[in-house]
Amino acid sequence: GSHPYVTVLCAFPDVAAAHKPLTYFQQMYGDTAPGLNHYWQDLSFGLANVAGSAAYGPYTLPQPLAAYVINGQPELTELATDCSAAADADVNFPQFDGINMAFNSTIGCCAWGGRRTMTLDGVTKTYRTTWLPPWATNSISVVMHEMGHGFGLPHSSADYGETYDSPWDVMSKDRANCAKAIDPVYGCIGQGTISYHKDILGWIAPEQKYTHRSGTQTITLTPLGLPGASGYLMAQIPIDGSDTHFYTVEARGLASYDAKLPNAGVIIHEVDTNRDRPAHVIDADLNGNPGDAGAIWTPGETFTGQDHVVVAVDKQVGNAFTVTLSNTGPSVWTGEAMGAGASGDLDDEGA
Repeated sequence: GSHPYVTVLCAFPDVAAAHKPLTYFQQMYGDTAPGLNHYWQDLSFGLANVAGSAAYGPYTLPQPLAAYVINGQPELTELATDCSAAADADVNFPQFDGINMAFNSTIGCCAWGGRRTMTLDGVTKTYRTTWLPPWATNSISVVMHEMGHGFGLPHSSADYGETYDSPWDVMSKDRANCAKAIDPVYGCIGQGTISYHKDILGWIAPEQKYTHRSGTQTITLTPLGLPGASGYLMAQIPIDGSDTHFYTVEARGLASYDAKLPNAGVIIHEVDTNRDRPAHVIDADLNGNPGDAGAIWTPGETFTGQDHVVVAVDKQVGNAFTVTLSNTGPSVWTGEAMGAGASGDLDDEGA
């Protein structure tokens, strides 16, 4: 559906730096690439948009910067409360689903995104909310990333304990390969997001998701980043029959917002929904770089994972990849006793 945002420009009274012109923020929601309305429609296959978004300001906050950033940590609640209050005379907040707050100074280390319940214009509502310093609004990829948190998306990563190291997901290293995707006005453009994230948002139709329970099956995967993509967009392979621990298999191509990806190929994630970053991209060479050939599975290559899971990439036809999925364990022998104390049901794994 439609999820209009309002950008509110808020300025600290003791910071002289000025915001970019209001038109910059209004046009950031544009209907053509890399405008945010175009971006979210592209990622969701037309199922979500931010049509009707607007921008207002700048407004002066009631307290100096030091009152909002204490020991390097931003007071996000106070910033949201005072920024929205400063704009309240002009903005009918309940008509929007999200609030992007753009500040004229850094607010600690980072930009932030999530959801915040606030009572504005007499209505208590949970808003998709971002807190954006100037460096964030200079690169639209950062705005895309933080809005993704507002949509409900977590980070993804590789398996190295880092948060922002995967170039396959705007919800990880959104500024990967910026040289391949730079807009003259809005800077670095974000890539798409991974199949696990699209699935939890309901953007992958049931008939476009293949869940592999047992045996061996060959399917064809269409790249996630193709607008209007059809066919299978993801495969999910449970680990030990779990609905919370599984592999996802997806094809990625160099098209649309995914044009900045390292290369085309099959990408595999191990997903554990009980951890902070559920999806970890599989990097076979374990060299700390999840954007090189070790993370890109191409024809002739085979991944072998937990619970006897095997993913073999058979061929590439155009943009699509054919893969064979298997989770058939080794044979189980049942018969006469063999040796002292041995009897029946011997698993021959490792023999």
